[in-house]
Amino acid sequence: MSYLIQACTSEVSKASDTWVFDTAASHHFCKDKSIFNEYVPISDEKMTVAVEGVTIPIEGKGIVNLRFGHRILKFGEVMHSSKLNRNLISGPRLDRKGVVFEGGKGELRVKENGQLLFKAFLKDGLYEVNPNILNRKRVGFSANSVQKLDARLWHSRLAHIGSHTIQNTVKNKGVGGLKGYVDSNLKCEVCKLYKHRRTSFKATNFVRSKAPNDLIFMDTWGPIKVTGRNGERYYLSIIDDFSKKTSVYPLREKSEVFRVFKNHVSRAERFIGRKVKCIRTGNGSEFTNDNFKTFCADNGIKHEFTNIYTPEQNGVAERYNQTALDCSRCMLADSGLDNKFWPDAILCFTYIWNRICHKNQVKTPFELFGGYKPSVRHLKAFGATAYVGLTRQLRSSKLGPKAKKGILIGYAFRTKGYRIWFPDTDKVIETINVSFCEEDRGVKSRSGAVMGTNNVDESEDYNMVTIRSSLPSGYNLDSDSDSDCIKTSKALTPEQESGSPKVKCVEWIRKAVTRKDGSRTDIYYYENCCNTRIRSVDTKKYCEDRNIEYIPSVFDFRVSNTYEGIVPNRPNPYSLPNSSLCSS
Repeated sequence: MSYLIQACTSEVSKASDTWVFDTAASHHFCKDKSIFNEYVPISDEKMTVAVEGVTIPIEGKGIVNLRFGHRILKFGEVMHSSKLNRNLISGPRLDRKGVVFEGGKGELRVKENGQLLFKAFLKDGLYEVNPNILNRKRVGFSANSVQKLDARLWHSRLAHIGSHTIQNTVKNKGVGGLKGYVDSNLKCEVCKLYKHRRTSFKATNFVRSKAPNDLIFMDTWGPIKVTGRNGERYYLSIIDDFSKKTSVYPLREKSEVFRVFKNHVSRAERFIGRKVKCIRTGNGSEFTNDNFKTFCADNGIKHEFTNIYTPEQNGVAERYNQTALDCSRCMLADSGLDNKFWPDAILCFTYIWNRICHKNQVKTPFELFGGYKPSVRHLKAFGATAYVGLTRQLRSSKLGPKAKKGILIGYAFRTKGYRIWFPDTDKVIETINVSFCEEDRGVKSRSGAVMGTNNVDESEDYNMVTIRSSLPSGYNLDSDSDSDCIKTSKALTPEQESGSPKVKCVEWIRKAVTRKDGSRTDIYYYENCCNTRIRSVDTKKYCEDRNIEYIPSVFDFRVSNTYEGIVPNRPNPYSLPNSSLCSS
């Protein structure tokens, strides 16, 4: 039976903020007139339910804005009847324009082109969702609501870190750019879904060291089934005990740990002019090999190990891993990005974690380690839509676009700026010539789902759109200004704009095969998940025949290059043969 029948006949009235996702209802319905943004009274229409001839009057129709996380969806042609006991979202109206519904384990996920729009959860036989209502009673935001909106946005910018931690940072004036922040007891649904409540390791406030680099904790996490964009399956966390400043290094294999650790020690010692005195790790083979023993002995570093099956003795690193993974899950869910971006989420979280005052700290890890106070004015929400300025040389014509659309996935490693991912080419760049729309998250900004009544022509139906921040004319890292705009036109995909099929960007695997007689070594490339080997003379034709993007620098057939494994799909991938990203 349609949920619509229950909406008409149920004696129990649900809260006006609760909406039922109904796959049988032909229209959207709302019982609360006060939440309409635009409203047109109707006096001569009735809705007829096909079961038992139940009828209820339609009193009006209009537009309702609903916020799902950081995505604001605008529903048009919503029917209003105060006789309803439930609000309804019509599944058929969404399905008509290609929105996909995925159900299982008590929840219904509503997606378009792989991007999550919202989730409905099973309760008493109905799939219910509780979006935030905007513009109730058509009045302006009160001071309190502005504070809540600001707190929600900063909660997202600060990687879903707990409000008590943000409040501690504000109280101690640990960073610049958070002036005027007010804790509104924000309840984040994403955090409730993706953060664990169980505390595995009891926190301790005892600081063992008296200065940076006296003691550092190290731990590896992984492997994970979902590999990162560059084949990462692990990450190494290195935490300074005195300042709690954390560095994270995504890795493809555990064998990379020693190389990364050695580089980290060299950089940290040069940065503050103090030698590393002691490290504490687990008993994994990545920490107990001969390379580690020799390096520590040669440099006078004491190496402490935890007891077997006693991770609590390395609790600082273990607790960081728990916090980082919880917040990274929230960031991925909130942004709608694929789980393959988990290394980027971890790196982005760590960047922010070093710029927040932790429990019982009056200074940030960044300041305790480096000596000066950081600013957070430049922070933006992970997954926000980015508009990267194009130089004259890169513009298609004088009348062509002056910016290219991408997605924020973190902060630059080697420059002052941001890391922007372009979905059409699967490339990542670092730039400061960029502006953002933080309300617009993920790859695509609008649904295109049709809402309307049976007596309204389909061409007049309203579309579901995302309301997002507007583009400033220029972006300054010290600027706090933000504004809002509404996107109402349908965005074209790269294929629609060019009129040609999308060029694929695949993952390549490099193999060095020694001949049986030992006379020479042959270099071959394979497309990941494909057994066809490619020789040097075949690479370009292979890519052209299969509509694959051909990047000459990816293919290196020199025998002197002994690298085997997944090749990073970027220009000059062999400049750092076993390179790993890091965040500090």
